[in-house]
Amino acid sequence: MRRCKNELCVGLVRNEKEWLRSFYYDFEKGLRQSESDGEFVEVCLRSLHQIKRVISKEMQSSTISSWVPLDKKLMTLDRLLRGRNSVLGGSIFCRESSVECLLGDNPVPRMPCILFGFLTFKPKSLVGSAATGSLFVEDNLGALACEIINPDKQHVDSLVLIPEWNYVPSNFSMSRKQPRNDNCVDTSSDLKDRSPGYIEVIGHCVPLNSVDSREHVDKPLDFLTIRGFQQKGSSTVNFNICGNIFALSPIHSLNVGKPFFFAKLSCSDANLTTVVVVQGEQFMVWHHFLQIDESYIFQKLRETTMNKGTKNERKILATTRHSDFQKYQSSTSVRMLIGEKRSCKQHMMESKRLKTEREQDDLKQNVEKNLTAVARNSIKADAPFTKLRPKAPSSMSYTGVITKCLKPEAGVYELDAKILLYINHQPCSNLARGLRIGAHVTVYNVHLYRKGKKVLGFCCCTQSTVRVVKFSPFETPWKVGNSC
Repeated sequence: MRRCKNELCVGLVRNEKEWLRSFYYDFEKGLRQSESDGEFVEVCLRSLHQIKRVISKEMQSSTISSWVPLDKKLMTLDRLLRGRNSVLGGSIFCRESSVECLLGDNPVPRMPCILFGFLTFKPKSLVGSAATGSLFVEDNLGALACEIINPDKQHVDSLVLIPEWNYVPSNFSMSRKQPRNDNCVDTSSDLKDRSPGYIEVIGHCVPLNSVDSREHVDKPLDFLTIRGFQQKGSSTVNFNICGNIFALSPIHSLNVGKPFFFAKLSCSDANLTTVVVVQGEQFMVWHHFLQIDESYIFQKLRETTMNKGTKNERKILATTRHSDFQKYQSSTSVRMLIGEKRSCKQHMMESKRLKTEREQDDLKQNVEKNLTAVARNSIKADAPFTKLRPKAPSSMSYTGVITKCLKPEAGVYELDAKILLYINHQPCSNLARGLRIGAHVTVYNVHLYRKGKKVLGFCCCTQSTVRVVKFSPFETPWKVGNSC
């Protein structure tokens, strides 16, 4: 209490003292690990500093009296696991929702609360039952899968503050005849038959340590470009390679063998491509952090043969037990192998090829051509097509809003009330979390699905990627997806 007064100017009045005692008790119950008393006090103080920083930044004020969240209690995961059957939002800011209703759907109700948890892909409370490649928020009382838009790799295995979030149960059954009580918690202890749902992290997570991971600088690395590797090979068994991701498969998890996914990399200076197969349970979480049209350095790869002994035999790159990756940053001093400086520099400059005037013109022509073709087939031409790839006319990317979940269990959705999206031909390791009515999604490398001359929608294949780019602000249900 004394350090709170000295460092944060909190606990000077009675209601602040009561709030601090309650916060300390709940924090200890839900989040204390094996720290000593002194170490745990430091953790609590860091958490209060982050709460102050986040609230003061949101309020654009640094006044001491304005940040203390006297009306907000710490939310523990067991409260969410015990009994909501409708979507519930929580916020440290407790904003009033300002979104308009979509097809009669209500905005997500929000309650004032504070949510902390450990961000992990290996929850202790779900040993042996955690979904492959999923991220989780965990405390001492439970664990929930979570979906984060553009998560930060540096936050994994850290205690984080989640300023704003939605909890989405899988057993959604909202009755409009029954009055809704957002503070009501089911006292039933039988949770075994329930699928617990997941958390949508709105915005970003704030790590408890005061260091912003955006300030993290990766160490310089020696690496090969795709061109250099294909021309000269590598002088070592394990090597680093740099490339721009233009296709990212979903996670494949079979009954036998290790789970895997593949990333297709391009080297624009020579129009060369290669495939990196990421294999192993410990690497599946990478799928959250790798983004289309971004350049990465993949570390300690090896060359191997795919479909060995068949007519489809070919060389690919694969991860090893010591593999890692980091995002290529032009501002970072990265060492290139001798003879690779020129081609690597060209590669990084040309990887942003869509910014050049000539290729923007080519892209525009392809967009117009595809829009014309689609318009002839009874789909309105104002659909928001984006990043149509001139090198692969059968594949394109599209950003839109989910307006109907026609058969979510089979992977069929409607976008922008105009066109259908079929994801039933690809694995769905995250059970379609985030794909609710009102969510904004981007699908990469999809195909036009036709019946004769009629366009029915977009169809995903094993080279397609589905990303939620904005979570639904509405109280719409999530039905567990179970594609092939």
